[in-house]
Amino acid sequence: LYHHFKTKNDIVHELMQQYGDDLVARYEQAAALGGTAIERLRRLFHACLEANLQNPDQEAILIRELDALFREPEFGYIHEMLVQIESLFVGVIQSGMESGEIRADIEVHFVYRMMMDVMGAVPRWYDPSQHAKDDVVEAWIDIFTCGVGRATTE
Repeated sequence: LYHHFKTKNDIVHELMQQYGDDLVARYEQAAALGGTAIERLRRLFHACLEANLQNPDQEAILIRELDALFREPEFGYIHEMLVQIESLFVGVIQSGMESGEIRADIEVHFVYRMMMDVMGAVPRWYDPSQHAKDDVVEAWIDIFTCGVGRATTE
């Protein structure tokens, strides 16, 4: 292994640069296809689910190292990638707020980060024999758009 890579960081760079480029491309494509904000979020959720299931090791590295290794200046591209991704999701959420599809009284960056935390955990629990990918995404959309509380009768 160290014949091809001089350091552990070189290995991480190889994994994360490709993963980051792939993520940004997936999300840009999903957001660019048009439609309502909810339709674009559905595509973004699908893209995220697919990326996380296809690359569980890279996702785990991203989550585990975000507060430690990735603070080093040589990993600045990781932060740039995350800013790009957040901008895409936030833009879609904000457009939904403007169109009335999504509540306008929420803090959009908080919602984005909450969504990412939920989606990042999928490789730990997802079992294709128990959950269809489309069902997972539809459940996320339902919870995101309708919440989990019971409707109050007043």
